[in-house]
Amino acid sequence: MANVKFDSRFVFKRMANSWSAGLYVTGGWLGFMILFGYLFRSAEITACLLQHTLHTDCMKPNATTWVTYGKVFLKTNDFFLWNTIWFVFVTMTTVGYVDQLLETPRHGGKLVCAFSTIVGVALAILITAAFSNLNLYSPQVQAAISGERERHTPKYT
Repeated sequence: MANVKFDSRFVFKRMANSWSAGLYVTGGWLGFMILFGYLFRSAEITACLLQHTLHTDCMKPNATTWVTYGKVFLKTNDFFLWNTIWFVFVTMTTVGYVDQLLETPRHGGKLVCAFSTIVGVALAILITAAFSNLNLYSPQVQAAISGERERHTPKYT
């Protein structure tokens, strides 16, 4: 009767107009941080620096060094997932402390950083929009406030 489509946009708007929206977006943010941290670690790590790797390709000099634009990069692996999650957190919040940088000229790590920045900004926008929408006055509250103002306004006769 109200001519409302109950589709995915309706569900998204309904979720964003509740106090649970903060939990949904925060949970999504944490999930994306872990996912992007794992992807960043996977893109930046090289198996040739592991102690148990005996592959013949790891004996080649380019397995641990990369040359890009005449610069030589020696790879040092950071195996800790927490460090990459921290890097993605700093990237997603656009703070950029620069305490951890891309160590290799690989494009996979740069791509993960770019996606994490875009997702982080989008989630910050969603959080801001959800909480600002919840702080709007309903029509009933607006009517009550305007009635209160009229009652306290001095009348000139």
